[in-house]
This record gives sequence, structure tokens and C-alpha cells, in this order.
Amino acid sequence: MGNPRYISWILPLVVGVVLESRAEVQFPLHGASGEIILGMGRLETAAYSPDGRYIATGGPVGVFLWDAGTGELVRALQGHKGAVKAMAFLPDGKHLLAASEYPDHSAKLWDIETGKVIRSCGEYGYWYGCLSLSADGTKAAMLGENHVVAIWDIETGSELARFEEGDGPVGSVALSADAKKLLVGYEEGIARLWNVETGESLWRFQIHEGRVGGVAFSPNGLHVVTGGMDGIVTLRNMETGRRVRAFKGHENWVSCVAISPDGTRILAGGHDCTARLWETETGNLL
Repeated sequence: MGNPRYISWILPLVVGVVLESRAEVQFPLHGASGEIILGMGRLETAAYSPDGRYIATGGPVGVFLWDAGTGELVRALQGHKGAVKAMAFLPDGKHLLAASEYPDHSAKLWDIETGKVIRSCGEYGYWYGCLSLSADGTKAAMLGENHVVAIWDIETGSELARFEEGDGPVGSVALSADAKKLLVGYEEGIARLWNVETGESLWRFQIHEGRVGGVAFSPNGLHVVTGGMDGIVTLRNMETGRRVRAFKGHENWVSCVAISPDGTRILAGGHDCTARLWETETGNLL
């Protein structure tokens, strides 16, 4: 299966691009015993466990946990009433945070061994598929109703901060590894960096023409990456927001971006049905 850490940041993007671009992919899918497990619908999100044992997939009828080595269905996590739009494993590999839309309006923390819900966060707004965890897995940034971005304490389920004053509808969010910075991409092409502790806006730039579809922090915290509807990916200085490098190649909207654990690669998934891997330092398309 390759290096789990390397695969974990590629998997959700590539799975989404493949399913969007392959007309012959048909639902329903079948489990290990041949049973239908997904019904009609699309795969919305995927996540790889830190220890490389499991792959989780989410969609209209909930979350399914798979054995990464054999592809067999391990467990269905039943309890979401709405489509699961985003999810992430906690660093311990034993818990999964999954956010779902109407009528749930919440994110649920699952114990993957027992298949039980430990607690819920939110339950006040509509989730749009944006979820980002801190490096230690204790905090999460999630998008809610009326494009409010909230920071949640995963251990208690309590809201720590809320960002309501922005630049219109939100397209994407990312929480820094230390949970002190929040990067928000807006549908008007603007990206803004917030100080989580003070609520202060640290910088704001008109970065793209059209929606900012994906944002991410580099593992070392020195840079941020954005992708936009104009098909361009940008690498920016985290402290100043100034552009360091632009990556051009997608024919249209870049909807998601990720940075490899060592920071040397940038992966972007686009509505042109491609995933493109870039070398961070040189800008070369790999």
C-alpha cells in the first residue's frame, strides 16, 4: 500500500477526482460478503488512518470503515442522518471526526473500534464539507450555517471561537497545526488569515478570480497554499500572505489542495478531472 503518511494526504483528493472523471464507476458498491452498502450516490470524502490500517469513506448514507490491506468492509458507522461531507482521523488512529449536512447539522466523534458515537460538535448549522484538525487532534475548524467558521474543542464538544465577519460566502477552511491560525478562502476569490486566539484578521488578499476552492498550511508553518476557480494554485508566505510561487496547469476550478508531510510536494485536484502533483521548490509539474 505504500507509505501511509504519504497516501493519507493524497487519498481524499485522488478518490474524488477519479470518481468524478470515470463515468463507468457505478453504484451501488458491495461489501465483503456481497451486500449492497452504499446505494445510489457519490463518495463525498475519504480518510486514511495514521497507522495505515483503515480507510474511511463517507457519503449520503454514512461512514464505512475498510481494511486498507484487503479492501474488506470492517464496520459501518451508523448514526448520521445527513450526507457525510468531510472527516478526519484523530492522531491516535482510534477516533474519527465526521461532519454531515442537513438534517444532522453536526460533526460526530466516533470510536472506530466500537462503532459508537462519543460526542457531537455543533448541532446549530449546516455543514458544507469543510473540516480541519490541529496536529494534536484536540481542536477542529468547521464551517457552519450562514458561513460561520467555528473552532471546536474535540475533547469536550464546546465551541472555542467563532468567525462571522468575513468576505461573504466561505469556500474552504484550514486550521494551522498549533490551532493558532485559521485560513479561510471565500467565494469572491479572497483569502484571509485569522488569529484564532484574538479574532484579529492578520492579512487579506484578493488571490483568485472566483471561488477559493482549497486552502492548506505547510507542515512547517512557513507557507500556505490556495487553489481557485481560475485554475491557479499559489504558494504564499504564511506571515505576510505574499505570493512566493504560482502553479498553472489546471484548465478550470481547483477545488482542493494538499501538501505532503515533508512539504516538498503540492497536490491539487480540479474540475478538469485531473489531480496534479507539483514540486514546491521549483514549481515543476511532476
